[in-house]
Amino acid sequence: MTVNVDLENPIRARRMVKGQYRQDTYFIAVCSCGHQWEIRADSAQKVQMCEECSQRIKARKGGRATLRKYGRSFLIGLIRESRLKKPSCLERTVEAWLIELGVFYEREYPLHTGDGWIGLVDFMCEGGRLAIEVQGRYWHEDEKAIKRDARKAAALNYDGIPLLVLTEAEIVNGEGYTRLANHLALKENSRG
Repeated sequence: MTVNVDLENPIRARRMVKGQYRQDTYFIAVCSCGHQWEIRADSAQKVQMCEECSQRIKARKGGRATLRKYGRSFLIGLIRESRLKKPSCLERTVEAWLIELGVFYEREYPLHTGDGWIGLVDFMCEGGRLAIEVQGRYWHEDEKAIKRDARKAAALNYDGIPLLVLTEAEIVNGEGYTRLANHLALKENSRG
């Protein structure tokens, strides 16, 4: 990350600081990510990145530090709590379908495997008889995500739990509902 500060074009501004007006010289700073902001002259040489990039790096470091200090199970628990509070619009749609079909489910189900790897399954239906993964384009297209999804599918297969993967396109155009209903009907017919 680099920040370019336009030292050629200073801006004189009068701002309220702690109840008093203060006359300062500001410059326009531009982060390598494209964010722009005004920065005081005395800070222009010290700044290394914008606030958003800084928060992104702190979050990444915070996750690693939490993992080292408390372990994978604790970190997965924190991630699970966060995801339970803020489901994606695709997950809300699938959840509405499951409610409409009268299926009992648990969201963000923790998955433990024999090698100690722990992950989260978007929906675990009817006590482990069906796992549903919602795959939006943004989170599931990069190489890391593809490997993680393959490992999750292998773990579920090893445990004998069928996996139904619903893509963003299927959910948006409604094909996902038909696939889900058909899959549940086949499961019901095979039991009875």
